[in-house]
Amino acid sequence: MARCSRKFCFLLLKIIVFCICLLLFLMIYLPDIVDKYQTEDTTFTLKKVSNPKPTVPSVTICSMNKYKMKVVKEATGSYRRLIWWGNVTLLYNISLPELHRKSAFLLNSDFHIESYGKLLKLGRNYIYESMNITVHEMPTLEKGMCYSLIFQMAKFGQIQLAIFPNSTQQKGMFFYLSSEKTISNIIEDSWNTVKPFTISKKFAYKYKMRVDLEETLWEFYKGEDNGSTLEQCFDRHDIIKHIDCMPFVLSSIFPSSSIPLCITPEENSIAYGFIQKAKDTIECSLPATDVEFNALVKDDENFNMKNPQNVIIIKIEPRSSFKMIKKEVLIHDTASLIGSLGGFLGLLIGFSFFGVVSFIIDKLDWLCQSKMR
Repeated sequence: MARCSRKFCFLLLKIIVFCICLLLFLMIYLPDIVDKYQTEDTTFTLKKVSNPKPTVPSVTICSMNKYKMKVVKEATGSYRRLIWWGNVTLLYNISLPELHRKSAFLLNSDFHIESYGKLLKLGRNYIYESMNITVHEMPTLEKGMCYSLIFQMAKFGQIQLAIFPNSTQQKGMFFYLSSEKTISNIIEDSWNTVKPFTISKKFAYKYKMRVDLEETLWEFYKGEDNGSTLEQCFDRHDIIKHIDCMPFVLSSIFPSSSIPLCITPEENSIAYGFIQKAKDTIECSLPATDVEFNALVKDDENFNMKNPQNVIIIKIEPRSSFKMIKKEVLIHDTASLIGSLGGFLGLLIGFSFFGVVSFIIDKLDWLCQSKMR
């Protein structure tokens, strides 16, 4: 009797421990694992690989003086930039695109850019046999008029640019280094997927800097090569057809749009507000891949400059023969889910599929043996 009671106590204790472990698994581990699997939570892995063909960066140049505020004041009676997105009153008859151009700092008017002694203009510029530079104009909200430079090169060895101010109003320049697909997102910082590498420099006498680039390749889970730009996303959701005009400061984001530009502050304010609201309410896909640049920036003495004057000379070249790859992966895919659940079940209650199958086989064998007796 005592032996039976002792055996029963041990069995009861085992059942209690088993229930506690099972409860811990069901309350703590299982909900967390299943939730991450269902919501497709991701993390990033990091890997360093050789980089025999470095990515050529696109360079976007914006004036440090974003607008000629005196021009804005004459048109609006205020120094505020609300004019580009809000409904303000203009003091004389002028369209918003005209006012933006009149108040912004423009290429080959307020400053000019040279590459290897050749003056750059809008459109395609032939530099030498294996290098062309295409210059695009980009009206922006916060940065004035910017200019993106896209380089077609047989091999990325070195890029050299010289920016000269044509007036004393010019203080300096911002340089944004990014991949070509990221250029349009520079127009508004909040729309960036991968942040551009940014340099700000003031004009100085014979000033030259060296930019030694490193690159990181981002690979996004569920990213799309096609349909990842804001224009493609808006087209997919039929957003643009609901506005009557295109805000000038957003026109570079929608290069394929045939919608006329907004002329008055009232219609501009309505269209800009609609686009901003739509951007916050729809889900746009990430690119499948994108390149992010980092760099070591240092001054480079330049004593041999022809016609010494105030300038920013920027020399860009790859710094390393390696690159980093940041890949977005699921925290729990199907195989990982099974492994995690199996690991916790095995750790807490000793569960295994082999053990369960073996137990069933043993019981079937016992039943067969019992019937044969």
